[in-house]
Amino acid sequence: LVGFSIRSAEMYLSSMGLKLGDMYYRPDIARNAVIEQQFNNEIIKPGTKIPLGSTISLVLGSGEGSGDLVVPDLTGLTLSQARNQLMTLGLNISSVVPMDAVKDTSNAFIVRQNPEVYSQQPTGEKVNNKIKQGQMIDVYISATAPVKDTISSHTNN
Repeated sequence: LVGFSIRSAEMYLSSMGLKLGDMYYRPDIARNAVIEQQFNNEIIKPGTKIPLGSTISLVLGSGEGSGDLVVPDLTGLTLSQARNQLMTLGLNISSVVPMDAVKDTSNAFIVRQNPEVYSQQPTGEKVNNKIKQGQMIDVYISATAPVKDTISSHTNN
């Protein structure tokens, strides 16, 4: 349904014996266009088999947004937590790359991301990277939580 208008998506779901569930808006230039389709709070790809009568939630473009944001640090969050955090910021997860044998992706831990939170300057200084609303972040997941370096990073207490 990605790229469909909300009306077209609704008619198509009905013709397939599926129900339209919740609709969420995310900053995107295409107002009321489907950006993402979800079943049981998980993104579903075209061709995924789901039971007849199932409810499909849609993420739609709000028709606005393009502000620069600091790239959020997703390291240590579960994939599910990261999706929720990114949704509130108007950002999306693009690729999810397993780094080991992950059985439950939504509860797997993010161990790396692209773009990274910081860039190292030639002077050695770390500078926060920026990202625009609607852009994508690739995440690398593991069944094991990463060890965070709390000595070299600064704390905000």
